[in-house]
Amino acid sequence: MLHLFAYTPEKNPSTSNSPGVRYYGPGVHEAGVIDLRDGETLYLAPGAWVTGHVRSIGTKNISILGRGVLDGSSAGDRGAVVVGSGSYGMGNMVYLEKTVGAKIEGITIFNSPEAWTVYLTGTTGTRVDGVRILNPSVHYGDDGFDIVSSSDVRVENIFVRTNDDCVVVKNSRTSIRTTSPFATPSSGTCPRAATVSRSVSKPQPPNSRRALRGH
Repeated sequence: MLHLFAYTPEKNPSTSNSPGVRYYGPGVHEAGVIDLRDGETLYLAPGAWVTGHVRSIGTKNISILGRGVLDGSSAGDRGAVVVGSGSYGMGNMVYLEKTVGAKIEGITIFNSPEAWTVYLTGTTGTRVDGVRILNPSVHYGDDGFDIVSSSDVRVENIFVRTNDDCVVVKNSRTSIRTTSPFATPSSGTCPRAATVSRSVSKPQPPNSRRALRGH
């Protein structure tokens, strides 16, 4: 299936000389795990194809911007790269934990390795705008956005195609059984202007619970 997206022109895009910016220009880059610190910006320029994962924990005002692609193809299965904590922190393309004021805008995320693509846990004030997720996977578990125990989150103008859930808002699963630092309800979350599609890559038996999980 061919997907064509029209981009809104960027206002004042970052350059390689911009302060506080981790800049990836046009071309192919093997980045590994990119850790963002307070106030840093990761910028994927138009034409940039970056293989890697993005992580930020306990930070304020980080940004992930641009019109480039973040690609998980070389990561293998979900256990090959540990990005965050716990079994759900394996292989995420973007993992934000206890961040404040984070922003993700304009990028395309491709081929999450059987893991939640964008995992927000315990975050506050996250803004997501114009992000596209394309996961042509034959496996389940490649959710688009998982927003866990977070507050004041806005997700808008997105396109998500996965083989599992597209946008999920939930509490920490560990809060059901034990005390967790993220065992709080998600609140103030507003998804809008979203195009979502679940791609069923292989038939499932009628009584399969997993066949009923996608939205």
